[in-house]
Amino acid sequence: MSRSLKVRWLSDPCKGEIDRVPIEWIENEGSIQGVIHDVFLPPRTRSDAKCDVICEGRRADLIYGDDYKGYNNPRKMLLGTMRIRFTDIDRMNPREMEWKSGNSGSFSKCKAETCVVENLTGDIDDILDKHLSTSRRQLIEARVGQGNSEGDWKSNGKVYALSPESPLAQRCVHPTLNHGV
Repeated sequence: MSRSLKVRWLSDPCKGEIDRVPIEWIENEGSIQGVIHDVFLPPRTRSDAKCDVICEGRRADLIYGDDYKGYNNPRKMLLGTMRIRFTDIDRMNPREMEWKSGNSGSFSKCKAETCVVENLTGDIDDILDKHLSTSRRQLIEARVGQGNSEGDWKSNGKVYALSPESPLAQRCVHPTLNHGV
């Protein structure tokens, strides 16, 4: 898997979990049924979840519905819908994440770190290492598109040098920190 959408939950109901979704699932409009993606649970447990994916416009919905209750419940995965909102219809720059429990109710914004990551393997050490290199502070300080072509990044009037060889520059193509509500 060369590119992934990485979602790290910073609040309940799944605080500390990391979802790794293949970018191929969200590149094109339409739906995919019965796909399985990696989930990394604290402190160092690897699991997976089964869902349907529906992509339309600037959003992608991952639906962990009743059809997959038998698969997801034994893995302690919640039933509901994760909605990722993007800044554009290419769905490569995640803006925020929302969650809706079960089949009813409304979506609620969740605190999450979301980014498109290059070369993310399924190895749990790789996942954890890349999360250390994309901390909340770094995500804010190195927002893509706010610097010049030589690798300087601006944040709140400050300029930070970011080497193209740094793990952050190589791993996070479009980092976003969603503080939720």
